[in-house]
Amino acid sequence: MNDFPPLPGVRIELDHIGIATPDLENSVQQLSGLFPSPPTPPEEVSDQHVRLQFIDVGGPRLELLQPTQEESAVGKYLSKKGPGIHHLSFRVEGASIDTWFNHLQENGVKLIGDGPTQGSEGGRIFFVHPKSAGGLLIEFQQSDD
Repeated sequence: MNDFPPLPGVRIELDHIGIATPDLENSVQQLSGLFPSPPTPPEEVSDQHVRLQFIDVGGPRLELLQPTQEESAVGKYLSKKGPGIHHLSFRVEGASIDTWFNHLQENGVKLIGDGPTQGSEGGRIFFVHPKSAGGLLIEFQQSDD
């Protein structure tokens, strides 16, 4: 349990589960047949060095991630652990993602990077280090809409 004050008005909701894969097309083909909604078109997020697609599964979506560089975070993850769940992503509402980043940082949460960066679908993201999240890689994201 954290021992820092909540940030008034902030709402956090699970948005998607990130899954690392060495072969985006094959993984999308395998998984999309299990769910009624078609996958989103492929997207490249150059800041994160990944190609990705989402699959709507009737709640939080699946985000399939293929690294575009071996030395990227997802590339290193695949080399070390193989395909599988990479991160959980939570949508931030009720405050800017910058405010949420600063709140966590000011309260001693170990974060990855110096602030939010460009994410998928035109949004902005940042990650909480697994050492501050019970061994999980947590992403916080916010879209521009």
